[in-house]
Amino acid sequence: MIFFVAITLCILLGSLGRISMKKALEHKPPLVCAFIFEVAQVVIALPFLFLYESPTTLFYSLVSGSIFAFSLLFYFLSFHQGEVSLLSPLRGLRGVIALMISFVWWQEALTRGEIFGILVIGLGVLFLQRGSHFKKFFEFLFHKEAVYMLISVTLGVISSWFDKLGSAELGLYTHYLWTCTAAMVVLFGAMLIRYRKKSWKLMSGNISSHNITVGLIFAGAYVTHLLSLQYERVTIVNALLPLGSLFTTYLASRYLKEQVREKIPGTLLMVLGTIFIALL
Repeated sequence: MIFFVAITLCILLGSLGRISMKKALEHKPPLVCAFIFEVAQVVIALPFLFLYESPTTLFYSLVSGSIFAFSLLFYFLSFHQGEVSLLSPLRGLRGVIALMISFVWWQEALTRGEIFGILVIGLGVLFLQRGSHFKKFFEFLFHKEAVYMLISVTLGVISSWFDKLGSAELGLYTHYLWTCTAAMVVLFGAMLIRYRKKSWKLMSGNISSHNITVGLIFAGAYVTHLLSLQYERVTIVNALLPLGSLFTTYLASRYLKEQVREKIPGTLLMVLGTIFIALL
């Protein structure tokens, strides 16, 4: 019961966060938005310091945070350049990538349902670009925004394994605090390298409500993600997360005025493939 509540909240909050993130990117560069996002997550965690436990090792948390920082950066870069309704369904590949890594790294066997789900998701990606034109399909996958999303998804899946190990070792709150802190430090370093003396001006000037909202929403999404990892396999959690694509597509149409009708078949196929992976 706790797992289903946690994963449902994670999916819904993630969908809402993507819409706010698109709005936030209108005011700040992607790298600065990612840094502000992590600062907000750390600030949100501070009132709960009474839950802090003395860590035995910070290795998993620091590695997870460092990987997540780059996953987040590519995530913001992707949505900065592309449409939410087109890129969000690509997160359906998260389950596929998780299965591939578990097959190669952990030697976990793939079930028939998982193999079928992978094929259906691949068909869904094909239909995202008006369906049946293979040339258009491959061109889309090599667009900058699609490449950024695939890199982000891959790094996010790898980070999830360290999340599971870190939260089991330190407890959910302590792992959350150190992971967010590590990601914040990495992004701050990247920002200093990229913008140098302009960094402070970019951080402090014209911070919109959307920047804060993204941090608040995704903080809740990340906590519920960590909670769900305590009750289920990493591959299953990653396979279920893209189910929010339908909700995201609706929100993109409603609030961002994106044209989504031709993307619905591909989105539905990717959601169906995700269900096969998770439940069969």
